Amino acid sequence: MLLKYMKQYIEKLFQSLIAMALLITAVLSICIFSSASILDEIQNMEDVQIEEEPDDSVVVMELNRPRDLLLEQQLKEYVEQYRYSGQDIAYCIQDMDNHEIYAYNADQDFFAASIYKLSLAMLYEDMIAEGIYERESLLYFDYSMIEDYGHLLSVYSPGSYVPLDDILDILIRYSDNSAGHILFDHLGGWLSYKQMMRGYTDVECEEWYTYDNITCAHVVSDVLACLYENADRYQHLIEVMTEATVGMFLDGNIQIGMPQKYGSYDVICNAAGFVEADIPYTIVVLTSFGYNGQQIMADLNEIVYQRMCEDVLQQ
Repeated sequence: MLLKYMKQYIEKLFQSLIAMALLITAVLSICIFSSASILDEIQNMEDVQIEEEPDDSVVVMELNRPRDLLLEQQLKEYVEQYRYSGQDIAYCIQDMDNHEIYAYNADQDFFAASIYKLSLAMLYEDMIAEGIYERESLLYFDYSMIEDYGHLLSVYSPGSYVPLDDILDILIRYSDNSAGHILFDHLGGWLSYKQMMRGYTDVECEEWYTYDNITCAHVVSDVLACLYENADRYQHLIEVMTEATVGMFLDGNIQIGMPQKYGSYDVICNAAGFVEADIPYTIVVLTSFGYNGQQIMADLNEIVYQRMCEDVLQQ
């Protein structure tokens, strides 16, 4: 009898185990199917291309303006009246948005006069930025560096040490020749200066290896482009340039107060600067018209200034 009950008990236990195994198998099948479905959903989500709404707050500036043929014509008509005068004019204007260049006699050699002082000052601003000099650095003012009785000699005596910042200020603000001599001598001399300033231009010419103070509008335009494009580095220099000749030379007609450097010697009258118009631009004008060169450069810059304003271009 006992064996009979034990047999029945074992059979029921075995049936229970089979039922439990079937239940576990069913649960596992459901889990696997669900996991596969979830993976399929994730894959489908990755394949969906989400289309973003355009952001109306973002304004895309279109800088590719066509070349201003009217400006080109107006400039040529202006200089045409001086074609048979026996004097020379050169200009190089660069639209700093598109780097369009409007030029006339831009590769013709001119006596630079004090225009060279712009690139000379930039070289020292570069060395200050690179830690080679500090603005408080002292440079020796030797008797051999005296060129004329300018502003420098009214405040410093030969044989003394002069703060670099003062020399740079006097160089640009008063276009002082002795200040220029101190600076290029401390670079190793005039030829050393000319070799160093070649880094601002891609123009190659024989003048880099002579003692002549010769330049061309193309070279000066390259220097101006470097000045404009690195305005943060040359901020102090630009401020002094702006203060030095307000309402004169290139600023003679437009009267806005623009950074510029002039140079004059005998019949030579030159100027170079840039204007923050609606379309910013650089401009260099070289002339051999003596004092009358000031009016010529003022007129040319006025023509450019009017065309470089957005409201004029849209008319």
